[in-house]
Amino acid sequence: MKAISRLIESGMTRKQIALSIGVSEQAIGMVARDKRWMSQPMFRSIVELAGKRGVELLARDFLFDSK
Repeated sequence: MKAISRLIESGMTRKQIALSIGVSEQAIGMVARDKRWMSQPMFRSIVELAGKRGVELLARDFLFDSK
């Protein structure tokens, strides 16, 4: 999922993202690898975190990658 990739590109680790939004690092990894959908609260938290970091997210950043 590109939303998490964009946060990582901004200099955050998966662990930092997880701690910032109150979920496990494993949950972030599963969402990043398109193995799990994110919950609505997780979605909101990622959008809020991105805003605080100045990372622009688009709707397509929340879609599963087509493989």
